[in-house]
Amino acid sequence: MRQESERRPLVMSIILHSMVLGRPYRLRHFRRVIEHITRHRDEIWLTHPGKICEFIESLPQGVIPGS
Repeated sequence: MRQESERRPLVMSIILHSMVLGRPYRLRHFRRVIEHITRHRDEIWLTHPGKICEFIESLPQGVIPGS
């Protein structure tokens, strides 16, 4: 996804649910994922949906198809 995002913007959501993360045997794998993501912190934007919406709304008219 990082390579593809050099050509176009991408969004990847990560849903954290207790049914998944509440299992002790899954914690090690989840930590590996988070460590991988944070190693690339300077190349990605970690945020929440509201900030993505604010950014999109701040773009000039016509940048987003249909605007």
